[in-house]
Amino acid sequence: RAEGGDVEVVKQFEGEGYVTKVVRIGGKVLKAPRSVHGQAAASSKLRLWLSKDASKKFDVKTNAVWADVYGFLFFARPGLDHQGVEEACKAATDGEVLYHEAGAHEKAAREKEEAPKLQRLPLSHVELKQGTIPDRDWQRQVKSQLAQLE
Repeated sequence: RAEGGDVEVVKQFEGEGYVTKVVRIGGKVLKAPRSVHGQAAASSKLRLWLSKDASKKFDVKTNAVWADVYGFLFFARPGLDHQGVEEACKAATDGEVLYHEAGAHEKAAREKEEAPKLQRLPLSHVELKQGTIPDRDWQRQVKSQLAQLE
């Protein structure tokens, strides 16, 4: 596994495919934060809205997942070298978004649980028209998630 590369194997999904940090969807290039020694680089968070139900109209209040994107899971055929895997992942359209919901880390810390497991949804759930979630909106969402716990 190359440090700072775009592709890595994640224990939780071992045998299922590869996790990449860069993906092209609908003409946009999305970049999740790269891991440096297992820790995500905080400077480059990728926060997106995902549709809970992709068949319904997107709505931030009723049909949205607030996702802190970890990466994208793809299924590349076995036997590819590192470069081949990277190319296959970038070209794939049948992958999944791996993410934590807004407030998941804060909730785990508050309840003294282990770090939350990554969740996943198909790439078709990414809400491209909305762009990335602004920091202020994200912080407000995290606060409201934590308030619901109390």
